[in-house]
Amino acid sequence: MGLRHRQPPAEVNRLSNQVLVRTYEEEWGRTAVP
Repeated sequence: MGLRHRQPPAEVNRLSNQVLVRTYEEEWGRTAVP
């Protein structure tokens, strides 16, 4: 049952944070370009 929860929360947080930052930068880059 603990097979899916082998990954530590910190790793999951870092992964989700990376995705958020990537999408955030993508959105900013799209709107910042005149």
